[in-house]
Amino acid sequence: MLYFRGNNDHREDLKSLEYLKCCIKESLRLYPPVSLMGRVLAQDTTIGGHTMPKGTPLTICVYTIHRHPDFWENPNVRTCVRVCGLEMVSEVYNCGVQ
Repeated sequence: MLYFRGNNDHREDLKSLEYLKCCIKESLRLYPPVSLMGRVLAQDTTIGGHTMPKGTPLTICVYTIHRHPDFWENPNVRTCVRVCGLEMVSEVYNCGVQ
């Protein structure tokens, strides 16, 4: 539970909680609310050396992309500062890798 002093309108206070924002973004990276997306190619496209014609249905697995080691260092580890680039947060709050 978050407690704030002063006025009862806490919207501005919430905007200042940068580490909370980072934790929410990192949690959404690890556990996306939509893990699969479907698309239809709008033009001929080559992916991984395979050419697919316009109109081909394509399924994108967001869950896999968000845990792929080519895109993320230690992809299965929750590290809140990675998504916001706030390296100093881990030092100040001693919260690095969770």
